Amino acid sequence: MASLVVVISLLVAWTTMLNADAIIHPALISASRTLAKKGDSVNLKCSISDDKISEYPQNMYLCKDGVGIRMQMLIEENFTSFAVNNFTSMDSGEYTCVYSTTKMQPKDMNTTGKELVVIKLHEVPPATISGENTELTVGDILQLQCQITEREYREHLVFHLYKNGVGIPETPERNSNNTHAVFMIRNITTRDSGIYSCLFVEENLPMEVRGEGVNSIHIKVFSAEDLNAEDCDPDGSGSSGIIAAVTVIFLMVLAALLGYQYRGRLKHCEYA
Repeated sequence: MASLVVVISLLVAWTTMLNADAIIHPALISASRTLAKKGDSVNLKCSISDDKISEYPQNMYLCKDGVGIRMQMLIEENFTSFAVNNFTSMDSGEYTCVYSTTKMQPKDMNTTGKELVVIKLHEVPPATISGENTELTVGDILQLQCQITEREYREHLVFHLYKNGVGIPETPERNSNNTHAVFMIRNITTRDSGIYSCLFVEENLPMEVRGEGVNSIHIKVFSAEDLNAEDCDPDGSGSSGIIAAVTVIFLMVLAALLGYQYRGRLKHCEYA
C-alpha cells in the first residue's frame, strides 16, 4: 500500500513538472454574443494569430476567469470553437484562450490569453406599460408610463422603452422613486406606430437586444390624409353605398340580358 502511494506521488510530481515546463501561448478569442439570456447558447471561437499552421499538434484551452475549463486539439487548423449551452449565471465571467503543444488537464491551466471577452447573463425584469391615448395624429406627443413593483427594484437597473420588441433610444422625462417612469415622444410621425412595452434593464444595454414586458400597447399614428378620409366618410357608409350601387347596376344588367334571351326564344318558337 505504501509503495502505491509513493508511485502516485511520483506521477503527480512528474505531471506537475511537465506542466510547469509547458510553453503556453496566448490565443485570440471572439464570442457570438456578450449578453446571453438564461438557456441561450454562446459560441466561443479560439484562434492562433499566426497564419502558419504548426507542424506539431496544438492543444487549445478555453479559460474562464483565468482557469482552464475545456480543451480541444488542433489538427491542420489554426482555430476551434467551444459551445456554452443552456447559459446560466454560473457561466458569466471573463473568457480567454491559450494553446500549447503540451497536453494537460484543463483545470491545471492557470493563465490568460491574448485578449478576453466578458459574457454576462442578461436578466430582463419585465415592467408594465400604460398610456392615456393609443390613437394619435402626426405632431402629437406620445406619453407612456412604465412601472415595476418595489420588490422588483434593482439599484443598477433603469427603464428602457421597446417598440416591436427592440429597444429605442428614449430617456424617461420623469422618474418617481425609481419604480415609475414616464416617456414622452414629441412630434410623432406615422413611423412611431407600433407595439410598445417596457423593461427594467441595465443602462448600457445595446438597443438591438429584444425583449417583452408584462403587457404591451398598440399605438396608431394617423396622418392628415387618413383623418381627411375619415371626415369624408366617418362611418364607412360612403364605401358601402358605392358597393351597393355597383351591385344594383350589375343585377339590372343581368336581368336585361336574361330578358333579352327569353324574348329571343319566344320569337323562335312562333316562327317554328
